Amino acid sequence: MIISISFFILFTFLVLFISKKMKLNLPKWLVLSSWGIKLLAAFAFYWVYSSHYGEGELTQDAGAYIGEAERLNSIRADSFDDYSILIFNRNGTDHLIHKYFHSIDNSRFSRNDDPLGETRNHIRALSFLLTLTLGNKTGLWLALLFLNLISLFYLFKKLNEKSDVSNLTFFLFLTPSLIFWTSSPLKESLTLSGLALVFSFALSAQKKWTNWLLLALGCVLILITKSYLLGLIGVSFAGSLLFYSLKARKYSIIALVVGFFIISVFAGFPTKLLNTINNKQLDFKNIIKGGIHLKNDTTYFYLPYKKRTILKPIDSTNQIVLIEPTSADVIPFSVKKATGKSKLNAFIDTLELTYCEKESASSFEIMNIDSAWDKLFFSAPFAIINTFFRPFLNFKEINFRDVLLFIENIFFVLLLYFGIWKTLKNNAMTQYLVFGLLLFIVFTSLLIGWITPVSGAIVRYKIPIYLAIITVYLLTLKTKSVND
Repeated sequence: MIISISFFILFTFLVLFISKKMKLNLPKWLVLSSWGIKLLAAFAFYWVYSSHYGEGELTQDAGAYIGEAERLNSIRADSFDDYSILIFNRNGTDHLIHKYFHSIDNSRFSRNDDPLGETRNHIRALSFLLTLTLGNKTGLWLALLFLNLISLFYLFKKLNEKSDVSNLTFFLFLTPSLIFWTSSPLKESLTLSGLALVFSFALSAQKKWTNWLLLALGCVLILITKSYLLGLIGVSFAGSLLFYSLKARKYSIIALVVGFFIISVFAGFPTKLLNTINNKQLDFKNIIKGGIHLKNDTTYFYLPYKKRTILKPIDSTNQIVLIEPTSADVIPFSVKKATGKSKLNAFIDTLELTYCEKESASSFEIMNIDSAWDKLFFSAPFAIINTFFRPFLNFKEINFRDVLLFIENIFFVLLLYFGIWKTLKNNAMTQYLVFGLLLFIVFTSLLIGWITPVSGAIVRYKIPIYLAIITVYLLTLKTKSVND
């Protein structure tokens, strides 16, 4: 308790000190209020994912991330060499993952369905922060809140250099969904910090070495949590650059962007992207229906959740056998859709348990892409609508949470509309930045809407969109005098 209180005092002091060094010109009451709101949101998150969903301890991803970060740190105490191999993904990582994490029920660190390793990287980042905070979980959480708030302060400073924004507009960064999900140990906290630093770099008039350093930090934070956002940022601002190069007749830049696009087409990137989106959608559809997912070397098998009683674990690992024969849906790795039925034998077939959950309560139907460009384009409007307006209000069974989220959705749509309307009245550089952010909003909305058939997941995944919308709105307020 004493260590936790000490970290609280330390980070409160650092928030005040760094905000002053940044020359934010924000009153102390606003800085402390923002820090207090972040703390309250963290308490709210902890209550929801412990007392509401769990039994006093953090449940689901939040608890697993912190628990496995602690597991990593305990490995360092036993064998620093093993720890360094796991942290830096050196040769032998797979063997050590099996050694240290395979016995953990539904371990996130040992997942093999994450080709970019973002979940492992997030746990590694939490392990690093946990080391800096002397293994104190409260200190870890405060460090995440601190990093997140300071990144938003820095973005607000850069926006204030471009536009005449009121100090009170900073509270836009503290809207309910945005503040709730980013005041947690989940990926959204580090992702938002990274995006804030990347957006700040784009807004910087002079690119000093400190700007480049913070840009690098922002890119790393995004890369280790949600790397696809870096690709969307690059494509979005490349599209914005192309549009304004056409307008200004800068043919060398036009040739560069078009040439890069042609090379990517010949390299088969569009087809790979389509197949990736299709596979992600199928993964989500397989998960939201709940049930039991078993696998061998080449195939997944699906059983209804009620059949969990016939599973028998082997030696406290994810390996199981069945205590009675049963029929299961066959889902090959290559297609990720049920292709038939197969009989699983009792006490003979040894399988790996990869998933065992009830059906998602907030799932809904989305159009199958089936790796077809026409279906992808036809479903685009529905993807945008789902991203911006889910969860829809259920007038037969209205609850406070859905009403709050509905109001928040409408608020951000109006904020975006106002930002677009004001864009035409700004200078060329502001228009270029806004257009890049608008493309980022559109591309991210499409991607989320195409692959995500769960309202609860959409609320989390569109946090980067909220940050971009707020940035567009503040950027298009009364612009200060700058050279085009």
